[in-house]
Amino acid sequence: MAFRQVLSNADVLDVSCCLEEGGTKYVAFSNCGEETNRLQISVSDGRRVWSKDYDEAALMECKEPGTVATLDAFLSELKSEFLPGRAKLYVLPQQVNLIMSANVRFELPEVTVHRSHVLLQECVVGIAAKADRLSVELVATKRRVSDLEQLRRDPPQGAASSSTSALYEPELKKKNPGPKMKRQQGRSLLNPSSRKRKAASGVVFDED
Repeated sequence: MAFRQVLSNADVLDVSCCLEEGGTKYVAFSNCGEETNRLQISVSDGRRVWSKDYDEAALMECKEPGTVATLDAFLSELKSEFLPGRAKLYVLPQQVNLIMSANVRFELPEVTVHRSHVLLQECVVGIAAKADRLSVELVATKRRVSDLEQLRRDPPQGAASSSTSALYEPELKKKNPGPKMKRQQGRSLLNPSSRKRKAASGVVFDED
């Protein structure tokens, strides 16, 4: 399987997160170059860009030894780090260090002005495309929620009403056990259909 397909399956392409360092806001983002077929990890403050391309071998070298053993596990951890508040950034004179976790570290050099324009364009387009996808998913989710609320307010006759009744019937029986049956006078407590038998009195003999 091509490395780009592996990255796509792991959903680590076109991911981004915002960071702040020294009062300046930055955005970290990833992409995969069409020509290089490598994972691009980039950071920008909107004017300057720091970036580096990684193939599979170079990417695995960014983790601490003895941590995640497979590429799939590494990419899964990397994706979870592109969340608000997870990554840290250290800005140095010639590079930035992007610390995605205690186990993942990217050292990114600053790129040329021309290269920064290309990467910023890719970043903007990628974020816009992701926003479009999320908007479509949000509309679909709202529609499903609205349909469920409508179904709850106006359930169809028959199956829905009977299933609702069946759902609450045990609870209703607990709250309303029904009228208590009165035991008729002279009837047996264990077998109400039969009368109680009088206790035998025996035969009384006269004493001479």
